[in-house]
Amino acid sequence: MRNIIFVAIALLMTLIMAGYASVNTSWADDVAQIQKAFMNMDIMPEIYSINAWINVNNKEHDGTQIRQLGNDVAKAIDIIKSPYRCDVVDDEAQHWIKIYSDNVSVSVRMSDDVDDTQSYITVNACGDIQNAKLDDIVKSIEKGLKQYSENIHMSLALKGYIKGEARQQTLDRLNSVAFKSLNAQYVEGIKSEKLHSTTAYSPSIRHYVDIKGRKANMQLAARYNSYDNRTDVWLGMPLITVEY
Repeated sequence: MRNIIFVAIALLMTLIMAGYASVNTSWADDVAQIQKAFMNMDIMPEIYSINAWINVNNKEHDGTQIRQLGNDVAKAIDIIKSPYRCDVVDDEAQHWIKIYSDNVSVSVRMSDDVDDTQSYITVNACGDIQNAKLDDIVKSIEKGLKQYSENIHMSLALKGYIKGEARQQTLDRLNSVAFKSLNAQYVEGIKSEKLHSTTAYSPSIRHYVDIKGRKANMQLAARYNSYDNRTDVWLGMPLITVEY
């Protein structure tokens, strides 16, 4: 889970450089759209991963304040059940506090750099997509984060699979089902023997990233897993931020 947090922070910095569209509306509608497109694909649905984060501009921090930030967010998120577990990391470079319960965690990071006035609050949630009400989960996460910022960044990754090694025709059909249902237009793609990845933009999804002057808010990736003899498939919004 901690690796996911680092990925989320790294993505945050990437999106700042690329240009992230700030939309002061709920992410829940966008997530519901992606979930609907994913469930219409001819694959076996498996798991979801939600990463949400905000910047908090505080010039002075200490361990108590970091813990309070984490506790406040955790208490406001309905899907986190008490009692919480708590890990604290304190080294020369940064301070972390992580509060977690079941498949949900809240992390707060601050730097020891006196010129760095930003704290990052990150919420990660994952689980079985079959029984998940993702729009409710997203609304709950937003409720916790909005105490400190309305400018919430979020990414969603939905994972499923196809038995065996999918042929190119099958992968093309997956792209068609996922993107055409949301009127998404191709932005860029990668094709190799092991990995297929396509990024697109859908006007039906309000949040997006700006990459080299082009909007993008959907990503479909597929990779053959020879160990399990299956093709793993991910659908992400706006980009996939988990390892694939």
